[in-house]
Amino acid sequence: MSEYVYVLHDQGAPSHYQGLEEILNNQNKKLVFREFNILRKLAKSLRYLDARLFYKQLINLAFLFTLIFTKRKTIVLGIAPFDLKLIILGILLKKHDVYYHTSHPNWAENANFPHKRFISFEYLRSYWKSFLREKVKHIFTVTNSAKKSLIENNYSRSENISVVFHSFTHSDFFSISTAKSSEEIKFIFTGRLIPSKGVNLLLNFFSENPRAHLTIIGDGELKELVIEFANKYDNITYLGYIGSKKELAEQYRAHHYLALPSIKQPYWEELFGMVIIEAMACGVVPICTNHAGPKEIISEGIDGFLVDEENYEQKLNEVIESHTNLTFLEKSEHAISTSSRYTTENISKLWEKISIKS
Repeated sequence: MSEYVYVLHDQGAPSHYQGLEEILNNQNKKLVFREFNILRKLAKSLRYLDARLFYKQLINLAFLFTLIFTKRKTIVLGIAPFDLKLIILGILLKKHDVYYHTSHPNWAENANFPHKRFISFEYLRSYWKSFLREKVKHIFTVTNSAKKSLIENNYSRSENISVVFHSFTHSDFFSISTAKSSEEIKFIFTGRLIPSKGVNLLLNFFSENPRAHLTIIGDGELKELVIEFANKYDNITYLGYIGSKKELAEQYRAHHYLALPSIKQPYWEELFGMVIIEAMACGVVPICTNHAGPKEIISEGIDGFLVDEENYEQKLNEVIESHTNLTFLEKSEHAISTSSRYTTENISKLWEKISIKS
């Protein structure tokens, strides 16, 4: 049996595999991350003379090469639906034990896929279906909706799919107190500063509603616009990017509501968000557009709010108007309770289909 489990992905977040790492550590096994999208990153490393990035790609390339001459490695494959690169990876992985990990929520024939533009899409779809049904030992989805869609569209059977949510470390975020020190109603946004995250909506709304305060944390193409609004309006604060989980938790605990007005794009919607469960663990009540991910986490009106995109500003007004310590505390306590389902300790148990084999 292998002492290693490899996550082979494009450029996924290691934090998405905290639960798997936890259960492997308990078995004295190690989780190793490798990437398959190498050529573009090699070119980037040479262009910017980035020695670390160059060395990392050499390691990735060597790993792919060794797959040809070895067998029975345990590999968790994270790759976007119908990516053409699966054909090459399928050859390299032929002698290995492969598990598939996906967050994509909709596998219907008429759904939007990032790689649907290829002329060979019908062949790709057939190849993918064969790969998932015949080669992959087990599929792990991030949401129940993804599992349901895979089954309904005949990509796998129910017994071959497990739902494994993302997780957070209990000690970093979990709070037993829902008390907020400020009497001002405080909202927080954490994430990429891009239009699809609804940043413009938040800036416009809070610039016209000084009754409540908005704190923005993150980085991205709208950074300069956020700084401009923060300099102009006293009730908007920009803290930049915060990498420390401890510092991020401190900010969450100082706020009442998490504002995530995500806007669906042709090939994207908000999936299972780490931000949501981490904020809820700190007693923050989420207000999210009803995309696939938030719908898996939030119970409407109990531990947070799910809102149609076109009604998001109306919901913000309603929350501000109806906010009292009593109504907030009730939802805040429910949010903390909900978040406890997603601790690394609890989620690690859902990866057992891998740990038993590896």
